[in-house]
Amino acid sequence: MRSSSGKKGRFGLIGTITWDKIHSASGKRWQAPGGILYQAACLCALGAEVILMSQVGEELWPKIRKIIAVWPGLKLDGLKIIRGPGNVVELDYPAKGERREKLKWAAPPLSLSQIWPLLEKIDFLMMVFNSGFDLDFYAWRQIVQKRSFSLWLDIHSLVLSPNFGRRKYESLVSWPAWVEGVDYLQVNEREAGCLLGFPERKLTLDDLNSLADQSLPLGLKALFITLGKKGVFVATPDNREIITVEEKKRIVDPTGCGDCLAAACCWQLSQGKSVPEAVRFGVSVAGHLVSTRGIASAFRLISRFSQKIKAY
Repeated sequence: MRSSSGKKGRFGLIGTITWDKIHSASGKRWQAPGGILYQAACLCALGAEVILMSQVGEELWPKIRKIIAVWPGLKLDGLKIIRGPGNVVELDYPAKGERREKLKWAAPPLSLSQIWPLLEKIDFLMMVFNSGFDLDFYAWRQIVQKRSFSLWLDIHSLVLSPNFGRRKYESLVSWPAWVEGVDYLQVNEREAGCLLGFPERKLTLDDLNSLADQSLPLGLKALFITLGKKGVFVATPDNREIITVEEKKRIVDPTGCGDCLAAACCWQLSQGKSVPEAVRFGVSVAGHLVSTRGIASAFRLISRFSQKIKAY
């Protein structure tokens, strides 16, 4: 179901709250909460009602709680506090190439019993595999089969090697079983390569179209492949195009920009906007966020311009 234009969307967010230790190409280092909280920050700033279905380590929860306490519409019915630090990753952004990730700690998969009762309260679900361990396949297929809401899937860390330490991109042969029955699929360029079976190769436009040819018959309404500075490749059953982005001269931190792009896009879809309209809106939001850093700043930036954004 979709909410009527102008009404609050009722969103469910399934994913992992991470603690990111970030190393930039300039040599700067900082730590901050991330993961599914980027989508939550964006949706709450846009005025959505959001049920967070995730886990957070008890060692980090006091810091995170202070940040998200001011986000209107955020409901913690599906949040579980677990022992230890939860999910901790090191993200290294080199001057060239893809970011490198090291997994230091990981949260266990969410249980279906934690999620199931909450699905009746939403009309749009975003499933984001922040860690790759967020949810097991059986639980995921049970959720897909419920299907009384629009469903967005971000493959993300499902294509990373399932180990601690440095994680590598790997082919995901089983991806059609994860995607079948989903409305909207999001991957970045490297992740798209993993689905196609060549994680190390630079993709061509023919490759992007090949993934669209394979994925759209699984029932997708749209496939989104984020291409960094080049924009977003968008494929629907009726059209394919690359929606470009306006390059920003001042880039502070790209972390979470793809997450907020997706959340903003989902917001627009929930308001009855077309796929191209939704993507252009998401690209606009993400373009602003590269000039800031962290979930708190992301929330403030989108909130500051929320009235203008909603009228986009």
